[in-house]
Order: sequence, then structure tokens, then C-alpha cells
Amino acid sequence: MPKSAAQLLFSVNSFAAAALALYLAFLIGLPRPYWALATVYIVSQPLSGAMRSKGIFRLIGTLVGGVASILIVPTTADEPVLLSIVLASWVAFCLFVSLLDRTPRSYVFILAGYTAAIIGFTSATQPEEIFTTAVARMEEIGLGVVCSTVVHTLIMPKAVGPVIEQRISAWLGEAEAWISDGLVGLESADRNAARRQLATEATDIRILSTHLPFDTSNLSDTVQIVQTLQDRMTSLTPLIPTVADRLKVLRAEGGLPGPIAADVARVRSWTLREDMPQGEAARLVAELRSKAPAIGETASWREIVLDNMIDRLCLLVQTLNDIRQLQQAMADGGRRLPRELAAEVSRRRSAPLHRDAYLGFLSALAAWVAVLVCCAAWIGLGWIEGTVAAMNAAVFCSFFASQDDPAPAITTFLWFTVLSIPLVALYQFAILPSIDGFPLLIASLAPPLLVIGYFVGNPATSSRALPVALGIANGLALAEIFSPDFAGYANTNIALVLGLLAALLITRLFRSVGAEWSARRLLQASWRELARVAASSTGVDRAAFTITMLDLAGLLMPRLAVAAPNADATAAEALQDLRIGLNIDNLQRARPALTSAGGGDALRRFLAGMERHYRALGAPIGGASFALRNIPAPPAPLLGELDAAIVASTRVAAARSEVREGLRALVSLRRSLFPSAAAWRNLAEASA
Repeated sequence: MPKSAAQLLFSVNSFAAAALALYLAFLIGLPRPYWALATVYIVSQPLSGAMRSKGIFRLIGTLVGGVASILIVPTTADEPVLLSIVLASWVAFCLFVSLLDRTPRSYVFILAGYTAAIIGFTSATQPEEIFTTAVARMEEIGLGVVCSTVVHTLIMPKAVGPVIEQRISAWLGEAEAWISDGLVGLESADRNAARRQLATEATDIRILSTHLPFDTSNLSDTVQIVQTLQDRMTSLTPLIPTVADRLKVLRAEGGLPGPIAADVARVRSWTLREDMPQGEAARLVAELRSKAPAIGETASWREIVLDNMIDRLCLLVQTLNDIRQLQQAMADGGRRLPRELAAEVSRRRSAPLHRDAYLGFLSALAAWVAVLVCCAAWIGLGWIEGTVAAMNAAVFCSFFASQDDPAPAITTFLWFTVLSIPLVALYQFAILPSIDGFPLLIASLAPPLLVIGYFVGNPATSSRALPVALGIANGLALAEIFSPDFAGYANTNIALVLGLLAALLITRLFRSVGAEWSARRLLQASWRELARVAASSTGVDRAAFTITMLDLAGLLMPRLAVAAPNADATAAEALQDLRIGLNIDNLQRARPALTSAGGGDALRRFLAGMERHYRALGAPIGGASFALRNIPAPPAPLLGELDAAIVASTRVAAARSEVREGLRALVSLRRSLFPSAAAWRNLAEASA
């Protein structure tokens, strides 16, 4: 369906759902039917699965917020200051918790927070009505959610599943082209910069997949398969530049041996799907491994790099093959999955995404202060509409808290809300007084809401169209008996604007941090992860570590594009950090075997140095200063420790498979940490 037609359908569906919700609210006799109308536009999403999940989470959050308001208001209503502090604290607490949960269910906590504020401040002067108000709010929200869900589901729904399939196919196509270019040594600065965005895309697919249980597509029961597929996607991303780097080194050292060069060409053909007989991936891996050089005490740099390249290329082939099999199983609805992958899917568990408690605290503090500032105006001036300002401060501090700098988004919302005020006045005092009956009311609302709904359905314009839609829905305050009141209209809109201004100013004071600040913190978080791995002698959960590091890289890339658009080296290092961490973990696993063979001291010193280096870089307070375009290199003495560990490993690698894995990790770390260093020289080889 063309984009314009999809937006038009979304607008018509949204308006139909809004009209149905408004009609039922009038029919049932709910006190604030316009809350049902506004809910439709808040909940409606172009993707039906995302809309249903948002609607369900909104219902749960509204229920929790309503219960909280019933518990808070009657016990504090006699002390407006205490009521204000408790409600502000509840909003701040819920917002903090929501920011620690970066899945769609975080919406539950946001709703629980500001719903309690809306109900609580609405009932602040009439606490005896709190139960009635809370129940009505929950009914009106529920009505809006149900109507929106029913209409968008029944009338040409747009499922999440096909969108995920399309994005995975596009991601895989770009990854395959990247592999193909890397295997023949083709490099392009523009393409490489774009390909590093694959980490961001993989994280987006992971989050989008959380809507699948609410979807109507054939993928609704394949959430674990899709997320296992995404795990493989995140693992593949840093492998591609790793293999390309080893091939570059080998070509500079005299080129690939003929048989291995032929195998690399076969891998490239298989990657481009030119030759895909059944079991070709397994045959490619077996042939590559059979050509791995023997590693002994006199092994050369070229030999250990070749061994490393073969191992990483085999891992790349296996990972890409897994992705293709999982993609096929996803299309088949979970059928025909190989036994090994099926077992992994069945035991797969979700790994936590990155959490920034400090940023969450700043957001919660900004919301707390903004609500209390508005409450001070309400209590100090005796201005009843000040409660409207307080509830709006709670809403808008919560709405945009996940952004690096919420201030621009709040500013946009403010200006387009102000834009809706004259339109509301036109309806309040010129159009609605002459309207008699529901059909005429809906006919009069259709022109602006259909036009605005068209732009709400486009992510590029939604942030500007939604405040106009909500401004109309809430500003008209449609009720069973219409009585235009200019003083009430003016006071309410002044309070609305002041609530937005309070949210904007307090956010700028406490919470506006910018992309550069966030990029620094994300880099430091990844370095703290590396320090943790270097300090863990027992190894780490590799699946969880992989997801965490790729999530950090995915968050970092768009921020680097804003804060340091020319920092390509930093973007590359962000992806490289995952491989560094996995290689350090391989060293930790090889450490007992190398120690028992008498070569553990060099490895211990190297790992201790790595821990100190990344611990210093990642320290949140008093850490090493750095520019985004110039990340501090590891200290030079670490190269000597690393080379000493390589020497110790070559002596026993032939006899101990664990040590050989550790040697491969050391080669990878040398290329990652010291790419400009002279080639490692084996003294035993030189004296032989």
C-alpha cells in the first residue's frame, strides 16, 4: 500500500474509533467523554500489534495509577503541601522505574505515574469524589483503548510481523554485501559508516519483536525465534570487520595460500547465494578447519594470524547459516528448525538491555521539581487551575524522558499545543453552540481530526500533529451538556501552557544533557563491561554480554552521528569492544590450562593491565578525560605483556585446545588494541 494511502487509512480508522468511543461515553453517561476521545489518538499506532500492546499496557498503567490516587488523595487532601509532595514523588518514582525498563512495558510505569497525578490533582479540591473520578477515568481510558483496538484490528490492520520480516531481510542483504566486500578487500568510508548502523537496526528489531505476542500475523508465536535470530545478527556484526582485518594482514604478509584463497572465494559465493547446495556451510567450515596451520613453539606471526582468520571465518559462516535457517523457520511459523537451534530457542532467555540509573534519576528529579513548582503556584496563589498545570507538568516530563535532551520535543509539543488553542476557541464559541445532536457533532469534528490524523500516522510528523489532536480533544472538554465558559477556557489553557513551560524550563535545568554527554556515558558503560570481564576469572555469560554490548553500540551510533559525525574510528571501536570482551573471556577460560603449563604469569599480568585500563576509562567520576574523536589508546607496556602471553601460548597450543583458543583471542586483541604496532616476532622462530 502506498505510504499516503496507509496514512489516510490510519486517519480514517482513528477518527472512526474516536467517534465510536465518544458515542459510547455519552451513551453510558461518563463524566468526561473527551478522555476517551483523546485516548484513541494517544494509543493508535500504524502497526496493529504495537497498538494493542500499547493499549494493554495503558490499561494496566491506568489501573495502577487509579488505585494509587485512591490511596494517596483521601489521606493527604487536608494538607495540600503533603498531597503535592506525595503525588510528585509517585510520578518521579514511576518515571525512574520506567526508564530502567527499555521495553514497551515501560509504558505501564509511565501511565501509573502521571495517571495518579491527573486523577489526584483533578480531585484535590473534592477528595470525596476521588473514587468516582478514578473509576470514571479508568472507564474512559478503557473505552478509548478498546475502540481503537477493535477498529484498527478489523479494518485493514498493518501487522508487525511483515515489517520485522522486511527489516530482517534488508539487514541481512546489507550484511551479506558487507561480508562479500570484506572478503575481497573492498572498503568504502561511506558504506562502512552506514554498515555500522546495523548494530542500531538489530537493537530496533529486538524491541519491535516484543510486540509480536499482540500481533495478528503468522509470527505471533515466534517471538523466541525472532529474538534468537536477532542474537545471531548482533554476533555477526563485529565478526565481519574482524575477518576483513585478518585478510588484510595476511595479504600484506605475502597473500593467502592458494587452497585457502579458493575456500575464501567459495565462502564469498555462498554468501552471495550463488552456490547454496544443502549442507554447503558445514562443508565450507570443515574444509577451512582442515587447512588450519599447525601451531607450535616456532610459529610465525603469519601462521597464528592465518589460524585466527580461519577460526573467525568459520564462525562467520556458521553464524550466517544460523541466521538464514532461523529466518526460514520464522517464515514457516517456527517449523523445520534444526535440532541444535531448536534447543537453543527453547531455552533462550531475555538479556537485560543497558540501564542508566543516573539519567533516570535526573529525569525523575526534573519531574518532581516541575510538579512541585506548579503546585506552589496553585497553593500560594490560591489558583485552582494550578492543579491543571501540575498534572500537565507530570505528563510532559514523563512523555519525553527517554530522550537525551527532552527540551526540544517539549518545545515542539508546546508550540503545536498553542496552535490548537485558537481552533478550540473557534469550536467552543462559534461552532459548537449551534450543534444539536451527536451526528452533527461528529460531522463538525471530522475535517480537523481527519487532516490531523493523516499526519499522526506518519512518524516524521507525528510529534507535531499529536499535540494538536490532543489539544482539540482535551480543550473542547466535550460533555453531555455543553456550556461555553470563556473564563474557564482561558484559565485552563493558561494552566496548560504554564505546565508545559514548567516541564520545559525544569528539564533544561536538570535534565538536558545532549548527545555528546550521552555518547561519553555509553562508551564508559561499555568499558566498565570490559573491565568486569577482565576481572572475572571464571568467565561471563557470553550471550548476555553480547546482547548488552551490541545494545550499547546500537545506542551509541545515532548519538555519535549527532555529537561527532566524523568520529568514524570511535564508531568502529564501539563495535570492536564486543569482540574485545569475548576475546578477554576466551583468555579467562584458557587461563587455567596455560597456568598449569607454566605460562600463566604473562597472561595474568596482561589481564590485570586490561582491567586497570578499562576501569580508569569507565570510571563515572574522576575517569580519564577523552574526546569522542580520539579515544585513549591502551598503555604501551600492555603490548609487551600481550606479546609475552602470545609467546607462552605458542609453546603449549599444540597440546592444549583451550590454549589454542586463548592464542586466537590474543591475536585478535593485538589487532584490535594495537593495530599500528609492528608484526609480532617469535624469538624461538628467529633462533631456529
